[in-house]
Amino acid sequence: MRITRKIIISLFIASVIYSIFVLTIITVNNKKQQNPEPKFEISAETESYRVKTHNNRIAVFIDGEQAPLYTLDTPLITDLPEYDRSLLKKGITAKTQAELLEILEDYDN
Repeated sequence: MRITRKIIISLFIASVIYSIFVLTIITVNNKKQQNPEPKFEISAETESYRVKTHNNRIAVFIDGEQAPLYTLDTPLITDLPEYDRSLLKKGITAKTQAELLEILEDYDN
């Protein structure tokens, strides 16, 4: 009788731990799948944008401005292939909002 009770308690504890593990994996996967849109306003009046490096990150500038409009958290420039680093060092011009979003999607993790 004691062995049966211990087995039932052990199985219960194991199932609780397993449930917590599965819920954690589901939560992490859901967060990875969410792709929030960039948190900045894009004005239809703006003529063009420049995507380039800023403090080892990818940043969006209104063409001609010194301060970035938006900076991506990831990836870091140092994590990118040499070709991408050289493109971003020169800067990539986007003439429309659609072009800007395409460029940002290319670097989205």
